[in-house]
Amino acid sequence: EGDGDTATLTATDLSSFAEIRVQNLKPFTGAGVAEYSKFKQSHGLRAWNDFPCDILPDDFPTINLPQSCESFPATWIKDALPCVPFVSTDMTRVALNGVCLDHEYAVATDGHRLNAAKVQGYEGSTIIPTHSVKAAGSIKEAPEKVSKCAGTLAGTLVSYWPWGCYGFQLVEGPYPNYRQILVKSVAWTFEVDQKAVKDLPISKNDQIHWTNGELFISRTGSGILDSTGIKCPLDTKGTLPTGAGTSQLKANTFGWNASYFVEMVSVCKGPKVTVSGNTALQSTVFDWESEGHRIVMPVRVMG
Repeated sequence: EGDGDTATLTATDLSSFAEIRVQNLKPFTGAGVAEYSKFKQSHGLRAWNDFPCDILPDDFPTINLPQSCESFPATWIKDALPCVPFVSTDMTRVALNGVCLDHEYAVATDGHRLNAAKVQGYEGSTIIPTHSVKAAGSIKEAPEKVSKCAGTLAGTLVSYWPWGCYGFQLVEGPYPNYRQILVKSVAWTFEVDQKAVKDLPISKNDQIHWTNGELFISRTGSGILDSTGIKCPLDTKGTLPTGAGTSQLKANTFGWNASYFVEMVSVCKGPKVTVSGNTALQSTVFDWESEGHRIVMPVRVMG
């Protein structure tokens, strides 16, 4: 739509929508398309290329925002983006298909690893769809205002910029009780070199074992431990706890899925990363208390 001086470009896939106002743009012309492409590039809107909607212009849906809206922190994009790699892609676990902004944490998990980054300013629990975090994260400027609107299902979140807005439906909860696996204290810790771990030649389903102060790779199906050459003596914080996994810890052997271990070490700041926990079968936390909880669940080491 346009009035000769300003055109409003609206796109929707019925679960999300964008409205962009562009000066001196004539809609539905070659010049207009070129100007729109230039505008998207200048604002970093690389994720906003297509909203599939096979309908005629006269049938285009009207975007009516609910009237019942409340202010929402404009920092949500910055807070949610680091959690995207940890979101579940299992479409049967709907609540895990997004980043949960919950009071003092921005959380994402796939059931095997979890990232709970410390944030501020959120009341209650709001689950942002992964694709919406990526789309909003491609915009160069932070929004001036954000509104959380009540409505059907979980409601709608709308972010506003001087040139337009972007809104989307939120994911229906409730989010799983992630707080029960957060680490409140640790009984042991060791330190690894980040680059050395990132360079490890691992394959899918390999395991990384800590045994007697050194990391080994257990190759899938081989039953053979390959030394990584990474020395990392265990520093115990006192009396080891009792419970599941304590026997493995006392036997100086425990392990993790290699891909998850390497990935979690890689997202820490480095160049040294601390790995900590209690027993060998409870949550293992990386760089504990630095910026939140980066957790990988251990695996049972056989033999």
